[in-house]
Amino acid sequence: FFRLNMPSWTPQQMTDHRKSKQLLGEAGEDSLPPPVKPTCAFKTFSFIIPEIALGKPRMTRSDVWRKRPAVMRYRQFCDTVRECAGTIPGNVFGVYVASYIPMPESWSAKKKERMYGTIMRQRPDGDNIIKGILDALFDEDSGVGIMTSFKVWCSEEQAQIHVHLFYS
Repeated sequence: FFRLNMPSWTPQQMTDHRKSKQLLGEAGEDSLPPPVKPTCAFKTFSFIIPEIALGKPRMTRSDVWRKRPAVMRYRQFCDTVRECAGTIPGNVFGVYVASYIPMPESWSAKKKERMYGTIMRQRPDGDNIIKGILDALFDEDSGVGIMTSFKVWCSEEQAQIHVHLFYS
């Protein structure tokens, strides 16, 4: 469904896999799996935001005239989201957001190596990231009924957000 960065097979694993297929009589030496036929009745629209994920802050009435730093960062993030998205399709009913968030500089190299590529369980919350992106893209986002978020630790230069919108 979605392509994630998964480790590739080693040559030995590929050879073992082909041998097992030959023994079972399922495939030849150079056979490839059959192409996947899409069974979805909807279309997707995808784009990448080259920023660190930012959740929507709690807003107050005074944020209209008072320039709090958190709100100003959020508004700049929304402008970036709109710029990266371009023209989005109508009738969007679902969103999938994959956030690649850099590890803190204060972590040791050993801890960074251990945590690289693992699920991030800290702030910003996934629902707040989705909320910020949807508020940036739509005036009225109540029609979006399917929302999924995915947060992973990465290195500083890999920080980005992948957004996939589903529409009919």
